[in-house]
Parts: sequence; structure tokens; C-alpha cells
Amino acid sequence: MLLSWLPLDQEKQKIIRWRLNGGLGSLIGPPGAGKTTTGAAEAITAAMEENERVLLVAYTNTAANEYCLESCKLVGPEVAKELIIRT
Repeated sequence: MLLSWLPLDQEKQKIIRWRLNGGLGSLIGPPGAGKTTTGAAEAITAAMEENERVLLVAYTNTAANEYCLESCKLVGPEVAKELIIRT
């Protein structure tokens, strides 16, 4: 799995690798720690590199919007049009 295209630090890439290899866990941290970005990057990586379908369920519309926004920032608007559906 190549995560070098993601603009994330080594610790976040390590978390994504571990999760995609079957690890179970949660991200806990204060606002601005990168939880949403890491979660979005994990979903994008699973879809693009592992060819998996991803369903993200959020408790609020605001949280779902934030994940979509972060996902779009990671892959760019053209790829996001093909990859992400927000309902």
C-alpha cells in the first residue's frame, strides 16, 4: 500500500496502514488534531488503493459534510466527482 500521495505525517499514515490491515481502534484527540483528515484519508485509501467500497455514517450532517470536504481536499475536485457521493 502506497500512502505517499497523502499529505499526512508518518504517524497518521501508520494508523491508516494498521486499520486497513484489520486493526480495530479509534482516534481520540482535541479539535485540530487531524481526526477527520485521518478518517477521510483512510476511506479514500481503501477506495483507491484497496478497491473497497466505503460507507461513512456520521451522527450529524455537519460531521458528514466535514468528512466530504476533507476527502475532496485530499483527492481534488475532479477525482472527488467520481469517488464521493454525499446523500
